[in-house]
Amino acid sequence: MKKTIFILWISLLNLNLNFAQTKLKKLSILKEKEVEILIITDKKTYHIGDTIHLKIQFKNITKNDFTIAYREGSFHFLQLLYFQNDKKLLQAGKCREKIAPLGFFEKDYHKLKAKSKLEFELNLEIINFPINRACFEEQFYKSGYGIICDRHGVLFKKLNEIKIALNYNIHFPSSPTESKHSAYYTQKNVWNQALNSNTLKIKIRE
Repeated sequence: MKKTIFILWISLLNLNLNFAQTKLKKLSILKEKEVEILIITDKKTYHIGDTIHLKIQFKNITKNDFTIAYREGSFHFLQLLYFQNDKKLLQAGKCREKIAPLGFFEKDYHKLKAKSKLEFELNLEIINFPINRACFEEQFYKSGYGIICDRHGVLFKKLNEIKIALNYNIHFPSSPTESKHSAYYTQKNVWNQALNSNTLKIKIRE
């Protein structure tokens, strides 16, 4: 009886180990980098009043086609991360951007073919506060500097180095109804994992 129990215990142990190895293998597959994201600027030093011409590049390093959800314009400004002296910059402006009721519009899905790149432009303006601009409430921003895109922005106090990175973190479906009623339902193989870009370092002068 003891021998039977011991054999059964060994069998269960092997089964658990095999299951654990399979689970780890699946996790490692998910962690493999299939799409890379890169942000690029036109120069490294800017002055107040300049426009930062930012390029956001998605690169497919596999042999499979993907679809990337990306809305051109200021939508992804809120996914950009800004740091100065290792402190995250505060948001400025309280504008809402028109979005699709259930995720993205049809035109926001872009095919990213195997071994190819997709590139989008995002223009950022460097300004002095206060500024007479829709959505920026002057009483909160009487002085300082800002990086803005349309009606969204970040606020900083000193002119020195700023670090910029992009956290592309979009999940599908984002709601139970999205998979049935939104533009996402018509798409195939939509990229559905978070991506972190490189970190840019730019200097801002008067």
